[in-house]
Amino acid sequence: MAKQAYPDTPVEVGVEIASLARPLLEHAKSLPHSISFGDSHSRNMFPVGSQTVGIDWASVSNEPTGGDIGVLIGSGLTYGVAEAVLIMENERRIYDSYVKGIQSSGWDGDLNDLRIGFFAQFIGYISTLAAVPEIIDNYHDRREWIKGRFGVELEDVSRQVAPVIATIPGYVEEVKQLLNDSRGTL
Repeated sequence: MAKQAYPDTPVEVGVEIASLARPLLEHAKSLPHSISFGDSHSRNMFPVGSQTVGIDWASVSNEPTGGDIGVLIGSGLTYGVAEAVLIMENERRIYDSYVKGIQSSGWDGDLNDLRIGFFAQFIGYISTLAAVPEIIDNYHDRREWIKGRFGVELEDVSRQVAPVIATIPGYVEEVKQLLNDSRGTL
């Protein structure tokens, strides 16, 4: 399964993205926070006229600004290959649209802080996808959940996550750069 999930990507990048989570989350604690929907995935948001209505507000919390877009983009990666590929092809456009939206409402914060807020949520999703072969092999109690979430048989999940895993090296470099840049200002 690991060979299917990592056909052209070194397995070490999955470990590396997971190892960046702790320093990223620690730094995110010091960033500006705002009210966060907390469960802003596409299955909880519906277009109504020119607005978007969200349901399932049980996860509302005070999170680093940008966290909601991390959930929106990250959660979609776990709903099958078609949605994951569409999201990864458009991740930056989706993110940039979010930035324009909050800027149009008067937000004038630091764009690097916002991206770190995004990664504070997104890194959990991408790290989980990186670990899918390990989860399937060793956490038998999660197998049915994974099968249902991805909507395919277990032997096909690793192939489904391969296109997303192929994007991890770029995210590793971006997170490292964001952390290095922010350390200079701490």
